[in-house]
Amino acid sequence: MSRLSVALRARLRPTWYRLKRAGYRMQLRAERRRRASRTYQPQATDGPLDPPARTATTAAAASSMQDGVKRRIVVDPPQLLRRDRPPRTIETELHPHFQFDLEHEVPEMAVCELPHGRVWGETGAIVTAENVLLEDLSIAWQQDDKSRGQHPIFANWRYHPVHPLPGRAAALTTDGAQLYYHWLFQLLPRLDLLERAGIALDSVDHFIVNRATQPFELDTLARLGIPREKLVETRVHPQVSAELLLAPSIPLHGSQ
Repeated sequence: MSRLSVALRARLRPTWYRLKRAGYRMQLRAERRRRASRTYQPQATDGPLDPPARTATTAAAASSMQDGVKRRIVVDPPQLLRRDRPPRTIETELHPHFQFDLEHEVPEMAVCELPHGRVWGETGAIVTAENVLLEDLSIAWQQDDKSRGQHPIFANWRYHPVHPLPGRAAALTTDGAQLYYHWLFQLLPRLDLLERAGIALDSVDHFIVNRATQPFELDTLARLGIPREKLVETRVHPQVSAELLLAPSIPLHGSQ
């Protein structure tokens, strides 16, 4: 790519983002007008017009009995992992990543059952039927200045029609799943959590993933017995609602 092309793209990018945001606002206004009309009839594809009302952890949502979590099946208790001693390297000082990983707290691993739960956006944020964002199931690594420490769903809310799924659907989505590391160590292990929670994979009607286009994505899922026709991609359907959404914990937060 020539320097001129790079410079031109950088110059036009802010304008393109502004046009996209204007398009999203126009789409939302049009949807509000449609629902306010006298002839409006609710449809299964009608999604919420506003972002989640608040956030909660899966443990807090399950204990409240009012946040849309039907059941929370604990698979593994929390653990504290320690290295006996740091690794030896050729460097005089140990790399910060190895120092960081000398001790790591692994949170409790569980599977949540969410009647009419939703998966929003390409990163796969998990929202209950009561419009509560489950923060420990909605990882977002890339947060922009607008988010101000909150999940990007609040700053970058976009109205998307709902893609309804009958039966049971398992949410495997996580931010960064297009990368081999995140796919291998965060997305795929959630299938193991489902099985150890007593949920047979062949009893699940749909598996929601960020995407399934690369050979390593399709090959690993096929080896685990998940056929292509059971996959639902958030890149194609940015908002999915399942009759019963099964949401396992996401292992390995960070770079452990």
